[in-house]
Amino acid sequence: MANFTGIIGAFTHNAKEWKRWYMSSTPETEALPGEWDQKCDHLRKMIIIKTIRSDRVLFMATQFVENKLSKEYTQPLPFNLETIFQDSSKITPVIFILSPGTDPFG
Repeated sequence: MANFTGIIGAFTHNAKEWKRWYMSSTPETEALPGEWDQKCDHLRKMIIIKTIRSDRVLFMATQFVENKLSKEYTQPLPFNLETIFQDSSKITPVIFILSPGTDPFG
């Protein structure tokens, strides 16, 4: 992948900066170390996140969609439990699906 030529050397020469970035609780919001922040657009940064911090891919993908499309596509639809309950019955149950990264208390 030509766009990532030299990244292995960047890890070697800037190990402290990469470690600081890696150890960040939110690396997707941090600038990539050295020249890599200028070299990488959102998609390439997401590839780096996927490779190094796969636990943060969902958050980076959310940022990507917000940046390329709109925040409208990442925000949940309005939710009114009372209205949903009124639409249910003993033969029409309500099923809740929780996705990874969602806060059920919200």
